This record gives sequence, C-alpha cells and structure tokens, in this order.
Amino acid sequence: MRRAGRSPEGPGPLLSIKRLSSGAVADVQQRSGFCAGHVGWTPDSRFLVCFGSVDAGRSNATGASGPGVVLMDAETGEVSWLAPGQEPEIAADGRAVYALRSDHGELGEPPTRLVERQIASGSERELLRANRLTGLRGSPDGRLLATVATESTGERALPVVPTDAGPPRRLVVGSGSSHVDLFWAPDGQSIFVGQDFDPDTWTIAEAKAKFSEVLDRAATEGPQTVTRNGRAAAVVVSAEEWARKTRRKGTLADFLAGSPLRGSSLRVARRKDGARKVDL
Repeated sequence: MRRAGRSPEGPGPLLSIKRLSSGAVADVQQRSGFCAGHVGWTPDSRFLVCFGSVDAGRSNATGASGPGVVLMDAETGEVSWLAPGQEPEIAADGRAVYALRSDHGELGEPPTRLVERQIASGSERELLRANRLTGLRGSPDGRLLATVATESTGERALPVVPTDAGPPRRLVVGSGSSHVDLFWAPDGQSIFVGQDFDPDTWTIAEAKAKFSEVLDRAATEGPQTVTRNGRAAAVVVSAEEWARKTRRKGTLADFLAGSPLRGSSLRVARRKDGARKVDL
C-alpha cells in the first residue's frame, strides 16, 4: 500500500508498505530522490522499481540524473538512478528493466522506443520502435511485454513483444479512445484492454470509410472531431450549425453604435495638407 506524506525526521516523502501476512505497515522515508509512479517490485522483494527522480548531485557513475527509472531500497528508502525512460517493468529474473523512451523526452512525442537495459552491465537493446507508445505492461511470467501504439492514422494498436527478441504481434485496439489500460490474465494467455471511448471522434481512415455516418452524426449529435496522429485535425459540423455560427449579427451602424469609444470625447485631428500633384 502506497501513500504520500512527510516524515517527522525530514522533508523526504514517505512510502508506506503493508505486509499482508502480519498487517503491519512500515513507513519508509525516501532518500536522495523519490518514486513518482508506475511502481513494481524486484523478484526478491528488496527493491521497488518505479518512474521517479534522484536529487541533484546524487547521479550514478555515468553522471545521469533527473527523471527516469529509479530503484528504491524497501528497507532504507535510498533511491538510486537506474535508466532513462518511463513506465518501467522489471524482468522476471530481476536482471533487466524495460522502459519506454522518447527521443524528445515526452512519450507523447514520436518516435517512442521500447528498450531493455541490463541492470548490472548497463547494456541496452531496442525491442520496438513506433510512432507513440504508452501503457507498458509485462506478462506475469515475464515472457511478453504489451504496450499501446498510436499509429500515424490515429488508430490504436496493441503490440505484444517477446522479451527473447522474437517478432512482435500486432493486435488492433481501435480508435476514439483517450486512455487505454492493459491487464494481463494470471496465466499470461489473455490480456484485457480497458479504454475510454468517444463516439464523436474519428481517425482520418475511419472518417473516409464512414463519411456518410460522420455527416449523419454531425447533423443529429453535434460536431465530429477528426484526428491525425492522435491529435485533433478538423471538426465536421452540419450546414445549419455552420450557418448559425457564421451569420452576421447586426449592421455596420449597429457595430459603430456599440463601440466602447462612443461618448469618450475622442477627438481626431484632420490633416490640413493640400492634395498631392500626380504626373500622368
């Protein structure tokens, strides 16, 4: 069980760990950094692997610091920097960590890579590269990694990547979803995909294939959003809605009469220069 707090001994955030066998709760003060989310245990239950940050001046031997994958000692609370990336998953044998990494620092900016990093040696290999990757989840047996890919058409796909460097499988999730959660079955043979769905959002490919339906929904349900690369690119509205929004309101005389400068005694001096001569 995890909760935020402050220790009476210092400013460091607290991480509370509850032992199910005894019910005892231990408050561990995080030191030299903190865990921010996506927390998982190493197989020996000695450390927590999470996305977080280490304090300035507490970098690892390579000089790396700041946000990334960090390792926290569950007994002492000491936090150390492990690897760049977000949404970490620890390997079943505890020897490697998997993380999503963007060349631009944010997962929302393409391209995104799924990288394996060996903890002891620091060696890395790239398992997958895609337009955008989010929601990394490892199977219970550690043999598969699943993530959500947003393709250039805006369609969501589910790449399932073997950790032994075999070819990934691609499952189509759909589109129109702003958030996707992945949950593995205990036997690792099935994965549940939970997603929010917006019926008024379409990818370009969907809008082309179902243009008549898009027009019908614009007339009966309201504006329809068309996305490109997962971002809003255009909005389809009915002719009646467009006419209502673009109809001129009032005349020029009404506009001038309603000017905030009316009655302000503003004086505009007129130039008294004569007409300019023009040679034709």
